[in-house]
Amino acid sequence: MVNSLSLKRNILLTKLLQFMQKSPFCNQGFIPSRLLLPVRGVDEKRKTRTFRIPWKKSLLIMKLTGILLLAFCLQLSAKSIAQSVTYSGQNIPLKQIFSVIENQTGYMVSGNMELLRVSNPVTISVQSMPIENFLSLVFKNQPLNYHLVGKDIIISRKPYIPPTQAALKGRIADTLGNALPGATIRVKGKNTSTISDSEGNFTIDAVPGDVLQVSFVGFFKKEVKINSLAPMAIFLVPQSVNMAAVAITVNTGYQSIPRERATGSYAIIGADQLNNKLRPDLQAALEAQAPGLALTKDGRIEIRGVSTFNAETSPLIIVDGYPITGGLESINIDNVENVTVLKDAVAASIYGSRSSNGVIVITTKKGKSGTMSVGYRGSFGLIQKPDLSYLNRSSTADYIDAEAELYSQSSFLYQAQYAGYSYLSKVNYLLVAKDLGLMPATEVDAEIESMKQNDGLGQLQKYLFRNQLSQQHNISLSGGSDKNTTAATIKYVTNRGNTLYTENDRAIFDLRNDWKPHKNVTVKLFSNINYSTSKAPLRTIPSFLEYYSATMFHPYDLVVNPETGQYQDIFATNPAKINRYANMDGLKPMDYNPLEDLGNEITRTQNFQMRLGGSINVKLMEGLNIEGGGVWIRGNSVTKSISGKDSYRMRLAYNDGTSISNPSKHYIPDGDMVQEGRTLNQTYTIRGQLNFNRSFGKHQVMAIAGTEVTRDVWDNNTYPTRFGYDDQSGTFATFNYADYNAGIYNSDMLGTSKPQNPVNIGQYNYRDNRFVSWYANGSYEFDYRFLVSGSIRLDQTNFFGTNPDYRYKPLWSVGGTYKLSNEAFFNVPWITKLYLRSSYGINGNISLNSGPFLIISPGSFSNYTGDIAYNISSPPNNSLRWEKTSTNNYGIDASFFNNRLNVTADYYFRKSVDLLAPDMVDPTIGYTSLTKNVGQINNKGIELSINADILRDKEVGWNVLATYASNKNEVISYNVNYLYATSFLTSVNRENYPANAVFSYRNAGLDENGSPIYYNQKGDKVNGGAIGVDDLVYSGTLRPKNTFGLTNNLSYKSLQLSVMFVAKTGNVLRRTAFDGTNIQHKDVAKRWRQPGDEKTTIYPKLSAFSLDAFYFPFSDTFVESGDFLKLRDVTLAYNLPKKVIGKSFFKNASINFEARNLWMWTANSDHIDPEAIELIDPGSAQAELGFTPFRPMPEYYLGLRFQF
Repeated sequence: MVNSLSLKRNILLTKLLQFMQKSPFCNQGFIPSRLLLPVRGVDEKRKTRTFRIPWKKSLLIMKLTGILLLAFCLQLSAKSIAQSVTYSGQNIPLKQIFSVIENQTGYMVSGNMELLRVSNPVTISVQSMPIENFLSLVFKNQPLNYHLVGKDIIISRKPYIPPTQAALKGRIADTLGNALPGATIRVKGKNTSTISDSEGNFTIDAVPGDVLQVSFVGFFKKEVKINSLAPMAIFLVPQSVNMAAVAITVNTGYQSIPRERATGSYAIIGADQLNNKLRPDLQAALEAQAPGLALTKDGRIEIRGVSTFNAETSPLIIVDGYPITGGLESINIDNVENVTVLKDAVAASIYGSRSSNGVIVITTKKGKSGTMSVGYRGSFGLIQKPDLSYLNRSSTADYIDAEAELYSQSSFLYQAQYAGYSYLSKVNYLLVAKDLGLMPATEVDAEIESMKQNDGLGQLQKYLFRNQLSQQHNISLSGGSDKNTTAATIKYVTNRGNTLYTENDRAIFDLRNDWKPHKNVTVKLFSNINYSTSKAPLRTIPSFLEYYSATMFHPYDLVVNPETGQYQDIFATNPAKINRYANMDGLKPMDYNPLEDLGNEITRTQNFQMRLGGSINVKLMEGLNIEGGGVWIRGNSVTKSISGKDSYRMRLAYNDGTSISNPSKHYIPDGDMVQEGRTLNQTYTIRGQLNFNRSFGKHQVMAIAGTEVTRDVWDNNTYPTRFGYDDQSGTFATFNYADYNAGIYNSDMLGTSKPQNPVNIGQYNYRDNRFVSWYANGSYEFDYRFLVSGSIRLDQTNFFGTNPDYRYKPLWSVGGTYKLSNEAFFNVPWITKLYLRSSYGINGNISLNSGPFLIISPGSFSNYTGDIAYNISSPPNNSLRWEKTSTNNYGIDASFFNNRLNVTADYYFRKSVDLLAPDMVDPTIGYTSLTKNVGQINNKGIELSINADILRDKEVGWNVLATYASNKNEVISYNVNYLYATSFLTSVNRENYPANAVFSYRNAGLDENGSPIYYNQKGDKVNGGAIGVDDLVYSGTLRPKNTFGLTNNLSYKSLQLSVMFVAKTGNVLRRTAFDGTNIQHKDVAKRWRQPGDEKTTIYPKLSAFSLDAFYFPFSDTFVESGDFLKLRDVTLAYNLPKKVIGKSFFKNASINFEARNLWMWTANSDHIDPEAIELIDPGSAQAELGFTPFRPMPEYYLGLRFQF
């Protein structure tokens, strides 16, 4: 201890400094901490700090200090104004006090918000009080601690300090001298530890020579050697991290729990990972952000593979606590606060029968108290038009040569088609005209040679396709008082499609209100309105590219006049028919201008969805509250397709439908054709729930229990096709559907073309699904080290389980976490956190296609029976029950080097049983198979997430997020008897093989006649018809086994750059092939032409029809790796500095740029994009078009956002 005189002098100095703090020249008493001298002792009587200062220098130091403080305070007085609080109130909840602090000072509160439930009301009245002093008053007599890190207020529970006879006392503080409550102090190498109290003080059993290990969340660990038992002051250095991470919670939809209290496998995607994304698509933004979540090539989301054959495969979508009926496209990505992906049984089993495919929980943004804040986000996007040169198409010359060869093989057939007024391609007509003497041979030959130079495919790319343009505008408002906050957003997205006459737009409106009318009552209200429209040609765009002899388009057809650039007619109608109809009165012209006609047949859709919901929460006692709420969804959609009377389809149908016996009569009335369908949907969920959350010393208990009722009604009405329709008056002509579809008029019609065959007579569908459920979930934690949790749910429904043996079967889960790093004996300095997790549980899945009742549906009219046939669409089965998936999950959560490196790893094994699958039954009962709970499929996999701060500085940052997921599945039980090898033309499910397995013919080359031959299981060469099921070989699966994601986030001052790569490996694809008939394929020129060619080519001879088309494309020769690597996303953001914004009313502003699909590497020989190739039916005429319908093209977006 210092002597008494020194103590008195330094107390005088301290009071002088305090006086200067309160002077009008230094607002709020701001004193730089660096001017304070180190603590050397404590006056136990006065409880004041003491300083060792040489007496001779005291006066000089006081003078210099006074001058420096005065200058410093004058400089910073304006800045310090925002660090004071003025407030008066009685019995104010602590949460409301936090809102006042945030509004007046900008300080944000982090930590476990659940702790506020145990806080005490505050009565206070202050005027311009410094924030530190204000917080000290607020937290006085509270069961909570607080700590300031920058402008973050970290709250925590006051630790339990058991009585001890420790000899060493000390204090833990940050570099500014602020106390760090709840810091962990351990004696290295001993099973001795303690926690600092609310003032940062601690006592611990230790002796000189021991080493103390001190740690605190958000600060670097520190080791201090004990030299004596004198009181110690230990200072920790803060990390440069976003302290908001401390407050991360897992939102299950039913409750929000701190991540530290979760035992299951979760992935949380925060707003910071979505903020700079400009593509208005939440689904795309989730890619590579969570291991185990994958986007399939057809745009679906899968979590941990596939666990069903015929039931629902998509994850359940939860928004603000309740399921929604729409997909992710109905969610405004700019209004998303975070997304939680529930993957294992513990995480998802609370949703019972709908959780087997995982659950995606979306939390929208809520309002912030304070003055109204207005934000704007807008962007303009461009997606490059499809590159048709990517398609595996033959040249025009090769195509014409193939057409000529086919004509020479069966010229009489083409001549018969001409005479029968049937369709002929232009080449075939010219060859017919040449043979029949309708045109001179030299003229025909010259025209055909000239046509070989035409580039019809290039014209389609130039004139039919176009760059897709999009705009989006989002306006958000947020504000309110301490008792009531409101957030509202409205977003408008408009797209000009990548082909002529295509466009769509969507408007999304969200409104959320949080109201606290009483300290024990909380009311939440939310609403969402979605309205979208779309417009597209009725004639599909891929039909322009099919290129068969029997189709209307060919590579030599030019849709635009090369000289004038005007749309022009193509050869589409048999000249014999044109001449015949020209001599008849009252018929319509037969010319066909494809690009112009495309706009005469348009499909328009309108979709409106409204979601209203809310909840009320009432606190019953400390730690116990009751909550009731629900959601109501109502929507309707209208699809209307109109084929104008001047469209080629309707002109041809009108002419061909003319009566031979009475030419003034037309079986297809003049006018438009309209097809219309309307769908109404209504869903509601009502829920009541008890919530409990209390701590008892070292024990923490959290539990919920509740019940909910859900009803989902879907009502669809497809109207009969109407003819003679007038859109302005809404009238249409009468039509005899029965006789027309029965073919009674066929013999009296001029032609055979029909607008529909058969004409749609209408259809009605209705679904009414009802659920009632009871559920409970709870967790218990001891001493912040051992955590166990469990859940149970019982679902009942109106369409499953009429057999009592299968009713009342609950779905449940249990899990546990061991927080190894919280043990006193854990002394690994470079490991910040190490948690071990394990869980087991059973999830369920449903199918809406089968039930306990017999359902019979009508078919079409039969000329033979003179009546309508009926079929059994759903045989009765009262033993149907939920599909069940049991999941074992083992996980590790670890942080290293003071949270610079964070790793999460999971291994899981999923066993899906009682899967709905076809089961062979006695055919004499009326059907050959019955859907039963007889299938089984197993999935196992590994998931890894690595988040590393490679550089962490005030101005420079480099963060890396790497995700990896491995999923391997095997079909265990699937009672389907494949009788023929041709049953394997597409991917199949087969016992003891992965789902979507690919089987192939073993190619043995060509025989001397140019026909493909194959190896059977004995090694003999046979034709395709002789190959049996056992002769096929397994070639792999269409499902990628490995999914990778790598995102680099770089920042420098106000500049942020994100680069994301994605990759998928372990699957196969089939290359498209020339099969002997598809003359549009590029390899048609490599075909077998004469004996001996079988030694130099693998492609068969050309023929108009060949069974080889059902075998050859499915040879093992064309199976290749589906591996790929893509530069999926590059995002650049520039936040305008404050000095640029200046004194404008903007709070912040930024300019954003995003580009997607910029680069690709593939493992297959043709460099085909595996995300675009048609994997289901590689023998299709549109095989290389894929689902998209084309490969993903580069995308570019430029955006602006600001807030004021």
